[in-house]
Amino acid sequence: MELEPLSSADRIEVSSAIIGLATASKRLANAAIGHQPETPSVAATLLEDRFNSVRTWRGSAPIRHAHEDVFFAELAAFDHMRAYVAAIDSPEVLSVSLATIARGGIEAFGRAKWMVEPVSAAELVERHAALTISDLRYIIKLQAEKSLRRWGGKPISARELEADVRSDLLSLGLDERQAPTPTGFASELLEEVLENNGRLQYSQISSIAHGESFAVNAFLDVHDADKSSPTSDSVSFGIPRSIAIEYALYLATCCAYVQRLIIDIFNVRADEANLWDTARTDSLARIAALAASRVPPAGDRLP
Repeated sequence: MELEPLSSADRIEVSSAIIGLATASKRLANAAIGHQPETPSVAATLLEDRFNSVRTWRGSAPIRHAHEDVFFAELAAFDHMRAYVAAIDSPEVLSVSLATIARGGIEAFGRAKWMVEPVSAAELVERHAALTISDLRYIIKLQAEKSLRRWGGKPISARELEADVRSDLLSLGLDERQAPTPTGFASELLEEVLENNGRLQYSQISSIAHGESFAVNAFLDVHDADKSSPTSDSVSFGIPRSIAIEYALYLATCCAYVQRLIIDIFNVRADEANLWDTARTDSLARIAALAASRVPPAGDRLP
């Protein structure tokens, strides 16, 4: 059975929708986090809190550094959105990798969401510390004495940095939290965006990314020449139209959800927020129209 692939018109619409939103969202994130936040705003209040005047493992201004980590997670997510478009537009058939790219983008947006949510300076520092400890766990497990470059200072081993983080939390009277795993970040975000079955959808995306046989079957394009052998020349991978559109929707809606949080927390100027919202509306409308439309004639499909 042949799969229903993307048409050339589909490819243009998906690419335009994702690139337009990624570009507008990067501009928004830079306007919010790359500059002094608007006042009044939750972000401005956090920066005025006493916890932003103490020195920690990141040096001075820990609240500012925590917000920078939101920005870095956002940049990673936007990069995945652009990679998704590159895979869609590639003259080579890049199919199963769409799941891997979408998964990485959702995880990065989930991380940004978890870090931008706190409205308490204490909680934000605790979450920032939790992520730092989490980020160090495999380095410590495999290369505990590996030399890392401390922010603005001398090199330090991974084990020493972890000890510094825990020591700072103790001296500040803060709790040591456990950060979610990438699976947790993505599942929680998808639960919010899809309103149900977020964990299930993430599991399905991951099973494709891992190359599990039942999962990748959805990408098999079996031609008429020989339908009996999956190893024959009659079988190849293709891009299922429904899956490509579905994952584009996941990326776009996760992106939009997190940018809304950033607009609220940083009280982004109305002109910047409105410019972004125009791109968001256009992107989601394009993808929704694709999802609702019928499969195009065979002659207009990608090979």
